[in-house]
Amino acid sequence: MEKLLNLKVSKEKMGEIFRLRRKERGLRQQDVAEQAGVSISTVSNLELGNHIVKEESILACAQVLEVADDIF
Repeated sequence: MEKLLNLKVSKEKMGEIFRLRRKERGLRQQDVAEQAGVSISTVSNLELGNHIVKEESILACAQVLEVADDIF
């Protein structure tokens, strides 16, 4: 599979950025999942820095949380 995203940070740091932004906005993982069209477990895995999250899901969550400039 071709890499679509060019990450500026490690997946662990990216997860931290996602979690902090979500909490700043007062959102639950469920809220982000619904807005991004992904599962709650995907949001959880993303925040934990797990390497199993699809790039499309990372991008969708980044758009919801408006963190794309911080990680790509």
